[in-house]
Amino acid sequence: MENLLYKRLVAVLYLFIGIIIISGMIYSNTVIADDKLDKSDKQNGEILINADQIIYDGNTLLATCTGNVRAVYDNAVITSGKMEITLRKGLREKEDISENESSIKKIVFKENVNIKFEDGVAVTEHAVYTTIDKIFVLKGENSKVISEKNYVTGCEIIWNRNDERVTVKSCDKKPAEAVFSSKGEK
Repeated sequence: MENLLYKRLVAVLYLFIGIIIISGMIYSNTVIADDKLDKSDKQNGEILINADQIIYDGNTLLATCTGNVRAVYDNAVITSGKMEITLRKGLREKEDISENESSIKKIVFKENVNIKFEDGVAVTEHAVYTTIDKIFVLKGENSKVISEKNYVTGCEIIWNRNDERVTVKSCDKKPAEAVFSSKGEK
């Protein structure tokens, strides 16, 4: 069991070192022109990160990414100014994590957050994604989720990706709003 935990910790460490090296190579030579989700962006439980700076603290199990952050995770492309990834404490406490479970507990996105998924987009100033329940919580006065001709907007949007339920909360000054297209239209 300790051998498995050691292998996972080493894998996470190599992942972050590789991300830092690759991020430097990508940003020094090219600029990402398009954030459309395509087949190459679909990850199998992995997160792919590009940022100006990535710092990982093994004691707190926290990775902080700043500047031009672009992450691909769970069939979504997310861009923001800052991202924090919290790994599960079980990694440090030698708990066994099955192959179906993510070693990532939650991901926090801040500053001009843009989430592109297969059939839509979400925009907000602050977003938290918890991996166990696959829930995004978007916060900010102009938070919005758009899918084809449909959209919802409010100060807080709770979006459950497991069952596609969305809860929208209003602001003090501004009501929540939703627009749904008629049947047969896209």
